[in-house]
Amino acid sequence: MISLKNLCIKCDVTRRAIQGYEKYRLLEPSSKTNRGYLLYEDSCIERVNQIKMFQKFGFKVREIEMYIDAKPEILKEVLILKEKELQGKKEDLEETIQQLEHLIHQL
Repeated sequence: MISLKNLCIKCDVTRRAIQGYEKYRLLEPSSKTNRGYLLYEDSCIERVNQIKMFQKFGFKVREIEMYIDAKPEILKEVLILKEKELQGKKEDLEETIQQLEHLIHQL
């Protein structure tokens, strides 16, 4: 078992982030101490890191809620679509960078 404070430290997230994950049922405490401190299973460390990975890919918490526990074939389709979306953004950024470089060289 791990306390809320230690979960936040180990996963480099805020208490507010954990509360948000709980709101969307991505995470839940397993118990409380006698003093009312929330306790989480050690597996929650991996879960929070998965959530952070999804967020890094550009998924919103509501989307993560829908897909994090999805069947592998569904998750694969969603990730393929996200990859295509990110590739498109990458191409747009590369074009913007080229335009910026061109402008800089003109100055």
